[in-house]
Amino acid sequence: MQTERLRLGQKEYRPDIDGLRAIAVLGVVAYHADLGPFPGGFVGVDVFFVISGYLITSLILSECEAGHFSLWSFWARRIRRLAPAMLLMLVGSAIMAHLLFYPLEFKAFARSLIAQPFLLANVFFYLQDPYFAPMSDTIPLLHTWSLAVEEQFYLLYPLLLLPLARLGRHGRIGWIGSACLVTLAIGAGLTMIDRPAGFYLLPGRMWELLTGALIAVLFVASGRRCPTGILAGLAACAGLGAIVIPMIFYHGHMVFPGLAAVPPVLGAATLLIAGTAERPPLVSRLLSLRPFVWLGLVSYGFYLWHWPLLVLQKQFTADPFSVLLTADLSVLERIGAALAALVLAWGSYRYVEQPIRRQILLPRPHALVAMFVIAATGIFGYGLAAEAGLLRRFPKAEDAFLAQEAVSAHRCGHWLNGMIPGDFCRVADGRPGRGGVLLLGDSHAGVLSLPLADSVRRFGLSLDVNRVKCPIVSVPIPASCAPDDHVLTKEIRRHDIRLVVLAERWDRMVEGLEPNGVDAVWGRLPFTEEERQRRGDLLEAALVEAFDRLRRMGIQVAVMKQVPQMPFLPTRHLAQRIRLGLPVRETGKMLSDHRAFNRHVEAAINRAATGRAIILDPSPLLCDSDGLCRPATPSGTSRYIDEDHLSPIGSAMLTPMFDALLAGLLEENR
Repeated sequence: MQTERLRLGQKEYRPDIDGLRAIAVLGVVAYHADLGPFPGGFVGVDVFFVISGYLITSLILSECEAGHFSLWSFWARRIRRLAPAMLLMLVGSAIMAHLLFYPLEFKAFARSLIAQPFLLANVFFYLQDPYFAPMSDTIPLLHTWSLAVEEQFYLLYPLLLLPLARLGRHGRIGWIGSACLVTLAIGAGLTMIDRPAGFYLLPGRMWELLTGALIAVLFVASGRRCPTGILAGLAACAGLGAIVIPMIFYHGHMVFPGLAAVPPVLGAATLLIAGTAERPPLVSRLLSLRPFVWLGLVSYGFYLWHWPLLVLQKQFTADPFSVLLTADLSVLERIGAALAALVLAWGSYRYVEQPIRRQILLPRPHALVAMFVIAATGIFGYGLAAEAGLLRRFPKAEDAFLAQEAVSAHRCGHWLNGMIPGDFCRVADGRPGRGGVLLLGDSHAGVLSLPLADSVRRFGLSLDVNRVKCPIVSVPIPASCAPDDHVLTKEIRRHDIRLVVLAERWDRMVEGLEPNGVDAVWGRLPFTEEERQRRGDLLEAALVEAFDRLRRMGIQVAVMKQVPQMPFLPTRHLAQRIRLGLPVRETGKMLSDHRAFNRHVEAAINRAATGRAIILDPSPLLCDSDGLCRPATPSGTSRYIDEDHLSPIGSAMLTPMFDALLAGLLEENR
């Protein structure tokens, strides 16, 4: 997303390229701000990739032919071009996030802030678990994935292109064209197999950058031009249509990028070719008009600032008592955020980017690199402090509740769990010969690992947990991410597992989403009574099969029922009550309401467990004698992380249940 003053054989400036950038960034901003009929405006990023591949290849080959290409100079120019505006945006976003964000979003922001200086934002967002990750419109740096893709390309591509610079024109075309086709196949395959990988990672996007590179080799490096005339005009119209039509008719729920990205990529390539004509066609001349050129020149900053401002404005206007994490913005508010981003983009371009690019500021490369290292180190350190929870930003009484939502509920205590191999992790070691416990399930099992670990240690047992937050038992379709029988059997034998504990979000499988609560953000209601009954029968059958399979291995089984779900976001709800001077112990959910909604789940578990498994019911420990399940403890902290996941304080309340379970297990085995 750079702005290079590309010059061809006659040394003319290509203003239409800046105009093409303007179209691309307008599509992206319109998509993110929901302005106009552009639900597919995200294809603007693909147009940026094509432009980047075109410009970078042209510059490298021209310098190689002139005999003065230097990798150090190339990378220094990339730092000079990209880093100042990006660092300014990161610092500005950190200040606003510090002032506006609640701990959950602030911690997620800090983690993305840590990843960006290492050029790994795309890898970070790919590895994030969508089950626990906040909604996308609460992540101010989500858009930096595309910057990371380009930065990784700039780091690797010169090393691959330099050997080709020694080849003739046909050799370059053959190699780059072949690489483009191969990476297109890789990208299409990745999108079908693992859509996030195809979207976020460089291998899935490489062909888009190489498409621009191929155009550069075909035309710029060889000095060739597109023929002037009606053919160039028709090609330019078709190219613009191939970009604008997907912006109008594509949508965020489609399989993308893959082959769906081919039209906008070819459209951008066609416009780049058409603009090389001796007399550019009408479309290219329109793109060369001053307003388009100006917007293209500031497009990098516009892209950098528009998304953080939209996210932070949603956070600023959110109602703490609402079940929504963010607020819906009016059209005027969204337009205001876009205009504010444009003003910041102009200021960044005028007073930061241009002076540094022209070497008015930081003229020496060593000073430039030192500035970047110091700034990146400071941002990284701030991110680490924020992620570790060292930055307290709320009054003590409110923070006692809010701090719980940012406590790690991950069973293995690692927020980049996708980088750790293996299906299981060891949580507690036991004494030799005592055997072990295996905790299986989704994220609801994960939050139980701490209290269960305390219990197994007291009894000298070990504890292992499945690493991926995946339902082991699910309906109506079995979970594909659950460990298969071979893996499970191997784990049981290797660690001498004596007891398996199952815990999952059963109600969402069977009952559907509970109305008038946090689940309302999904826009769906509970299933019909007939469907709930059908799913209850399916759950019963699936549990019976799982229990019998484990019992045939000589394993005892326990299954935990559903944790009472709160009808609000507990930490924020309680903190807001403190702020307004309202009592926090008078809010919660009645146990009778919890039982009524989960009646099909509880009936299925009761029937399946008869004679096969021990039933664990957390409700009596989490609900008081008056029948109210309170999210606040008497000491003024939250028992919940969110509406249905217990905090470490809440899960610790279940320790007597686990102690009784393990005591009974050891008594039976004597």
